[in-house]
Amino acid sequence: MSEQYKQAISSLYKALSLTMPEIEKITSLQIGEQVAHITEHPEGQLLMFSDIGVIDNFNLTELLKLNMFSQSVYKPVIGLDTHSNSAVIWSRQSLSNGASELVYQQLEQLSQASDIAIDSVKEGAVVITEPSFDVNRFRV
Repeated sequence: MSEQYKQAISSLYKALSLTMPEIEKITSLQIGEQVAHITEHPEGQLLMFSDIGVIDNFNLTELLKLNMFSQSVYKPVIGLDTHSNSAVIWSRQSLSNGASELVYQQLEQLSQASDIAIDSVKEGAVVITEPSFDVNRFRV
């Protein structure tokens, strides 16, 4: 765990007015109904991710619409964990150049995108009786 990672976590806890815990390799924060996980991966990069649910009944088209690029540097993207068949929303930023001040912004965008993704999927959810798409072959 680098000093930049420790500074970033410390900065985030201060911005959220939370009591600083002992910094672990993975920090998890409950944001509404979602849990955001924060870690340094790879070295020098701050990774934030959240599980947004099993995709068996998800409308993949709705998720893919949310995956397009944008002007936001910290815009989260959606991937698939093939071990659990869960959709994972994640974003990454460099820990260099004073990034610790931008960690709150990254977390806020992850939280907002998680809510939008979950709402979009619930609205467009379809029950698939015969799978037409083999999620086990889908790669991130």
